[in-house]
Amino acid sequence: MDLFGSVDIRIFNSNNGYCEILDLDASGNQFEPGQVDKYYGDELGGCINFYLPDSYVSRLEVTHDGSDAWRPEWFKIYTDYEGVLKIVHCDDGEWIENATHNITDCINPSVTTIH
Repeated sequence: MDLFGSVDIRIFNSNNGYCEILDLDASGNQFEPGQVDKYYGDELGGCINFYLPDSYVSRLEVTHDGSDAWRPEWFKIYTDYEGVLKIVHCDDGEWIENATHNITDCINPSVTTIH
């Protein structure tokens, strides 16, 4: 994806509520093939402290806008509640372009204890 593209993400919880990350962006070169991009803090936009009962994500909605295309392979969402790290994995692999979006199902959650 080049400078003329943007990505928005909606994360849905088990109550069908959602948060949005508009124009997903972080410092550095992003969206390069084979590269893993990570986002933290303010980069998460409206999803900071979003309520995820039991860290359950029902689905992601990923929207791409721009003249190029992007094919995310997967997404991982990390949550921390009372010292327990839960990881939600969402497979993707679909091309999105020109104001299109796709809906990605997620595998919920694996649990890892934080040390």
